[in-house]
Amino acid sequence: MDGSGEPDWESKDAFNWVLLSSPEENSVMMVSDNSLSKMLEPDFYTHWRSFFLYRDGELQEASGYQL
Repeated sequence: MDGSGEPDWESKDAFNWVLLSSPEENSVMMVSDNSLSKMLEPDFYTHWRSFFLYRDGELQEASGYQL
């Protein structure tokens, strides 16, 4: 997604994937196909902060949460 609300399925680096937590957590993660694949099969170079995290609809600062 480029902020327009439309997914960009041409790019594996676009943040198209939206992962939902349980209703109690009320969190949403937006991540790209490339980043999600690297997280599922990590190596030494995996970057663990390449996503957006929302809680209660508010974007969280990278230093403001613990996974």
